[in-house]
Amino acid sequence: MMILGRGLAKASGSQRDGLVESTPRTNIRNINRSDLQLNKDFISKLGFLASLDLSMEVVPKKLREYDEFVADIGKFIEDDLLYAKVLSNILVPEWAPRYDFSEMFSQDLASLIEEANKSATWHRENKLSLNDRSIIMGGLNHLLAVPEHRDKVITCVKQLESKLLKKIEIIDDPLGESKSSSPIYTIEGEEKETELEENK
Repeated sequence: MMILGRGLAKASGSQRDGLVESTPRTNIRNINRSDLQLNKDFISKLGFLASLDLSMEVVPKKLREYDEFVADIGKFIEDDLLYAKVLSNILVPEWAPRYDFSEMFSQDLASLIEEANKSATWHRENKLSLNDRSIIMGGLNHLLAVPEHRDKVITCVKQLESKLLKKIEIIDDPLGESKSSSPIYTIEGEEKETELEENK
């Protein structure tokens, strides 16, 4: 005897007692409230990680919009964090940490940075608003903080992933050779798990 879910089977496929048996697929069992919460936390952290990665693309692009204020020095500085340090030192010297660029760059590039600093005086005094200064310093602080924070989130994601794999029993049987007593059937357009019982 077969225990069936309610509803009519689709007309397509091989029918048996009002059911259309689908190709066996991954079967996830033993899901309770704590598992669902764990899954929610995992997805939340994964989404947060994606937002951090996106911000690490957006923020540097925003900072480089100020490159014309510093004699296009960004053409010579590919690293976004180093560029943010140079930009903040030149345009927001009253707020930015002091960096010794002679130790961070070659002598030629350090000289170009010094020239850019001199040429930026007019922009700094006449074109740079308080909001611009806030954006530059916010960008620098963001680039300084995010990498370490991102590493912590990655560690958390890996831990949650490990817990999920331990809590959820996954039976992957793409060839339809599963020995499980709970095959997957298609009922009313949805795939539902049913059980087979044999009356002796």
